Amino acid sequence: MGKEKVVILGAGHVGSHCAFALALRGSCWEIVLVDVLPEKAAAQAMDISDSLSFSARPVEVRWGGCGECAEADLVVPIATSTAQTAKAVYDGTETPLVFAAVSDPDAAGLTGAGSSWGRRTSPGRRTTGGL
Repeated sequence: MGKEKVVILGAGHVGSHCAFALALRGSCWEIVLVDVLPEKAAAQAMDISDSLSFSARPVEVRWGGCGECAEADLVVPIATSTAQTAKAVYDGTETPLVFAAVSDPDAAGLTGAGSSWGRRTSPGRRTTGGL
């Protein structure tokens, strides 16, 4: 298994819960929380790291900036506007996106017939809803 790196864009309740779930399950080796409030991302990363003291698989949880996305194996944008921005940035790349907290992905242009990214229900696509 490689050194999978997941970057979560948004360190609020949803983003931090996604990070915690990924870390608890040992789904990756590295999780980076990015937020417009760096101190919030740092605090959430520290809390999650502390909670993993006795976990079976070591997972590095830390905070960082948007530059972390360049080396990410998976990017998780939280909320509609962040998902739309991430889609625009990653369109034409191989970096997969999993968006969370998007109420209507078709209306937001993230999925459906008008999207180059496919639909939420299509297996093998690069964008999906839910984590």
